[in-house]
Amino acid sequence: MKVNGPGRALTVRYVLLGLGMLSLFIFSSCKRSDENSLVVFAAASTTDAVKEITASYGKSSGIQVYCNFASSAALAQQIQAGADADVYLSANRQWVDALRKKGFTGKAVDLVGNSLVVAVPEDLLSSEVRRISIGQPDSVPAGIYARQALTKLGIWKDLEPKLVFTFDVRQALVYVETGEVDAGLVYATDAAISPKVRVACVFPAGLSDPIRYPLVLLRRARPKAEDLFRFFSSPSAMKILEKYGFQPLATEPANGS
Repeated sequence: MKVNGPGRALTVRYVLLGLGMLSLFIFSSCKRSDENSLVVFAAASTTDAVKEITASYGKSSGIQVYCNFASSAALAQQIQAGADADVYLSANRQWVDALRKKGFTGKAVDLVGNSLVVAVPEDLLSSEVRRISIGQPDSVPAGIYARQALTKLGIWKDLEPKLVFTFDVRQALVYVETGEVDAGLVYATDAAISPKVRVACVFPAGLSDPIRYPLVLLRRARPKAEDLFRFFSSPSAMKILEKYGFQPLATEPANGS
């Protein structure tokens, strides 16, 4: 989706908020069949890894784990609105800090890291780049990191007219896959799962804030959720995360935990 004109950032922000509330309504309307279950809210970029981790945990524990994937911003808004969640995996600290200040968070660890890359369609023949997809830079972590990097490189203003803002990083990837754009700024882990794109370049570390994924045990989580929280840092879970290209971090408390 592209919104032109000076009001595009504000317009997309309201659309994001609306989609977050719609997602909350849909997810909340799906009641759990029993109390022997837990809910994980996770950033869209972690979809494949988290599905595999929670499936493994469910198999070993007998506890059903439900997952809700969306932009970290939309998930944080849902949690603040009272969504039924036990564990939150964000793609940056900004939204964890926002929840912490309002008393929603308990324990937290920096679980994994990631890298920002430029992905292009696998069959792109032209060197001309007219449209570039990135996550909405006021709320989507991948977009926030992208704006920081492009600003530090001194090319944000020049590229801004070409940017197509998306609701989360996976949508930015889909736009590249389908040829809707000529390039997309996504995580290395997103580009790695798609056979339809290739990585044109990798942004060096230091052009943006460190790309870290804090894992949070929410304050209103069920007692059983602490075991799932710990499982995410287990060797078996870390092996899954590494398989999808995430960079394991020392499980030290995140800022503000």
